Amino acid sequence: MERLLLLHDRLPFTIIGLLALILLWGLVDLVRARVSQGLLALLWNGQLLICGQALLGFILLLANLRHPYLALHLIYGLLCLLLLPATRYYFRVRSGRGEVATLLACGFVLLIIILRASTTAW
Repeated sequence: MERLLLLHDRLPFTIIGLLALILLWGLVDLVRARVSQGLLALLWNGQLLICGQALLGFILLLANLRHPYLALHLIYGLLCLLLLPATRYYFRVRSGRGEVATLLACGFVLLIIILRASTTAW
């Protein structure tokens, strides 16, 4: 269980690095005025990492290694899980610069939430 705890503690750094890369790639796509398949792949890979992070947190919560009084940490985790799918669903009719700007904003908000969730963990 200590390895799961360490992985849950260190995985946000990987997610933050990936989100920084997504923001840079999104800026390039914003100039090109189109969403590339690479940006979408990075976004969904980031979503998979966030799902893994949430699953690790849930396992640690069930194993009583994380305290349930970290309600704000749990809310941030739930928000991270739902943000990208909700954004893709709500803005599904946009294309071009509008779609890139929406995905770029989503990546930026995810970055802020992940940073904030990391600070509320302890």
